[in-house]
Amino acid sequence: MFPFNMPAGEYWLIIYIAMAVVVFWSGKLVIRWAVSRAPLMSQGVQPPTDPRRFYRVGEVAPHRRLTIGFLPRGDEHLAIAYLRAGKRGVAETLLSGAVSGGWVYFWNGSYQRAPHAPPMETMLGRFVATIPLGPQAPATLTDLARRQAVVFEPELGGGTRSGRTSGG
Repeated sequence: MFPFNMPAGEYWLIIYIAMAVVVFWSGKLVIRWAVSRAPLMSQGVQPPTDPRRFYRVGEVAPHRRLTIGFLPRGDEHLAIAYLRAGKRGVAETLLSGAVSGGWVYFWNGSYQRAPHAPPMETMLGRFVATIPLGPQAPATLTDLARRQAVVFEPELGGGTRSGRTSGG
């Protein structure tokens, strides 16, 4: 009598319950064994609480702005966009950041600015603050983003890019 080919009934239920008891009992034994072998618990050592330390990884280096090997943060995305595509890249990054952050959303056939905004100390926050409340056409948002890219150009290192003369 193979338990997986049995019709539903009381015998199948008895075999199913017996297999469940065996599986749970085995799991409990494995967990007890693993806990008894855990070196941290048996030695009374506390795991590290410093957020810069991770499992099997040494000290994590502090973030260095615009350095290979570090993910960009905050306004570094705009600096990278400026280096790659000039003011056009900054405008595209501002718009995509505002939409992905939920500060600009599509509603009833037009774009709307959310009542909340990102922090004003960021370039993205200053851009979102320039968008008027109420429905906006995509061309209007693109124009606002391009104008803000021109305003932000000195902060992004305008004129210091080598090999490029046009700003997009």
